[in-house]
Amino acid sequence: MGNHKYRLFMVDLDGTLIGKDSLVSARVAIAISKIARRLKVSIATGREAADVKLFAGQLGLKDPQISENGALVVEPVTGRQLKSWPMGPESTRHILSGLRELGLEYMATRPNGTLAEPKSTTGGVLARISALDLEETKADLVMNYFQARKDINSVKVFLPYNNKWAVDFTRLGINKATATEWIASFLGLGLDTIVAAGDSYNDLPLLRSAALAIVMGDAPSELKSVADYIAPPVCEDGLAVAIEEFLIPRLDGF
Repeated sequence: MGNHKYRLFMVDLDGTLIGKDSLVSARVAIAISKIARRLKVSIATGREAADVKLFAGQLGLKDPQISENGALVVEPVTGRQLKSWPMGPESTRHILSGLRELGLEYMATRPNGTLAEPKSTTGGVLARISALDLEETKADLVMNYFQARKDINSVKVFLPYNNKWAVDFTRLGINKATATEWIASFLGLGLDTIVAAGDSYNDLPLLRSAALAIVMGDAPSELKSVADYIAPPVCEDGLAVAIEEFLIPRLDGF
């Protein structure tokens, strides 16, 4: 018999729900609509809250959603902040000074979702800082530069819309998994009820903690090693295939 315990489906955005065109395909939208009748569905992304609200609205999602790589949980209809974990002032100053020393452009977001102008950002209360549009070797250099720093969380993220990389910084210990744990508690659900789908390194903590892990076919090998199911790539509507061929059968029973 199949396992009917699953209650919450956490879905990454770029490279999982949407591809290079930043659009949800018709097949994926239909698959999400089917699964949303049976499970709560939440987007978990490194993007800002405005993007979460946009895509959650397109898909009719009503439950809490994750932005800023786990630093912010929002109510999708209004965009209202439900929970945030901003970075401390000392770690924020260190990140900003380090990125400037490396000569990198960056963006930063505040817990209220407001995009800070990169050139004028001197610190304050920030949810996430991102060095964007890097070649992978440069992203690795940034990761190594901050490796010794123990009061921040840094992760390398693939950007499917331009085939480049970002390095995202959040508060230490805060990632998509910790934000998902908060949502599960908020909804009165256990961690063993969670299904997760993702494609990049910032999804790894969530995929490891989920009861079922769906990994996209073009994901790095580190993610595939924790997968319960490897879906086709996003360009082949892999999330829809995973829902249709892997997840729904587990809800229906074999």
